[in-house]
Amino acid sequence: MKTELPRRVSMLMIGSAVLALLMTAAGVLAWLHLDEAAAAYPRVLLAPGEKGEDVPRQIGLALRYDVAAAAVLTAVAVYLARALRKPFPWVRAATWAVVGVAWVVLACGLAAPPEQPAWRDENVPVPVDQARADLLAGWYPSVHSILVFATLAVLTTVAVFLLREPAREFYRKTSGATATDWSAFGPDRG
Repeated sequence: MKTELPRRVSMLMIGSAVLALLMTAAGVLAWLHLDEAAAAYPRVLLAPGEKGEDVPRQIGLALRYDVAAAAVLTAVAVYLARALRKPFPWVRAATWAVVGVAWVVLACGLAAPPEQPAWRDENVPVPVDQARADLLAGWYPSVHSILVFATLAVLTTVAVFLLREPAREFYRKTSGATATDWSAFGPDRG
């Protein structure tokens, strides 16, 4: 059981990295779609400064946030998946911190989704409203939400596994190479 737990936790972390990589790919594809659709966005139907003129830019910023968050999570999860297999005492705390930050960052991405600027508005002409709906790929909100929830579920499972007693014992072990030498920080006993 003691050697199985680090392998299980590491595999779960690799799973979260794969899900985050899929989020990154989905965001990039939606971003490419936005570039094409933004060219057709009828800015001429809106007066300068009118609400909705910068909808493509707002959607692009939200997509950049989603892509950046997922890409960083992918890199960090791959690194932690490797570190979780060794009995480093710091790896549990680092993983918990990453899980907490991932919850906040990904939840913020869900709370302010890229499709929000394109939501229906009765104050703009119908062609503009239709063009807004076409700015974001229709599949992106659903796929992104499912991937975020799956990633958060896997990361939460990792955090729970690291709370168990076998994990505490495994990561408490220190060898001469990983042990911190605290003797230099104590008072001199002359």
